[in-house]
Amino acid sequence: MIDGIKLVRVDFRFIHGQVVTKWSRTISTDRIIVVNDELAADEFMADVYVMAAPPGIDVDVFTIEDFAASVWAWRP
Repeated sequence: MIDGIKLVRVDFRFIHGQVVTKWSRTISTDRIIVVNDELAADEFMADVYVMAAPPGIDVDVFTIEDFAASVWAWRP
C-alpha cells in the first residue's frame, strides 16, 4: 500500500491548492493518501476530497488505525 513513498506532508487542510498545483506535479505523484478518522467516517465528504484531486491522481481516505495497520504490514 505505501511502497514508493515520495513525500509525507502533515497538513490539516487535506487536499488543497498547494498540493494540487505544486506538490503533485513536482514529485510526479499518482496517489494521495488522506489519514483522518472523521473524514473516513463521512463517505460524502471523502468523495468530495477524491473529486478535488487532479485527473490521474488516486485518492485514498483511511482511518488512523487502518493506515497504521497497513504501515506495519508493509514494513520490511
